[in-house]
Amino acid sequence: VGNARRWQSGIFVFNVVRLQEGLSIGAAYRELGVAASRLNDLAGDGPNNARFELRKLIGGPLKVGGLHKAVIYAVLMVLFVACFNLANLQVARGLSRSRELATRAAVGASRKDLVRLLVAESGWRAAAGVVLGLLLTFWGIHLVRTAIPSSLAEYAFRPQVSWRLFAFATLTGGLALGIV
Repeated sequence: VGNARRWQSGIFVFNVVRLQEGLSIGAAYRELGVAASRLNDLAGDGPNNARFELRKLIGGPLKVGGLHKAVIYAVLMVLFVACFNLANLQVARGLSRSRELATRAAVGASRKDLVRLLVAESGWRAAAGVVLGLLLTFWGIHLVRTAIPSSLAEYAFRPQVSWRLFAFATLTGGLALGIV
């Protein structure tokens, strides 16, 4: 994982790496010193102040608080846009079905029958959405897990589905179905 930024007269590059099994800190410094001298030789007339520092990560995995929150906010915004679009589609569908509903009422269907029909149709759509959403969640988590390089796996967060997520999706779907 690299991040380069300007630092005084040169460029400072921050990388997270793991030491090779059996390689001591002193040996790693020696190898990095050789690499720095090679970079300085390659620089020619340019700036030749390449150097490397080793720092130990303390506290286990890297913290990704800011990025984590940004991803959650982005997902929530996409969810809100999708909900508003679906609500608009439902209104448009209801307006286009006004003739059908008027015909059903003229044939003898009560308001209760019409409401029951519309709630049942919406419930089936909501149930299908919950099932599809959970399947996409498990598939997406599998994709994210396989996309994390094995060298960074112990430092990166491990996405997983908890029972809380499953309960929330089931409760939300149940509320949409009108069961709860």
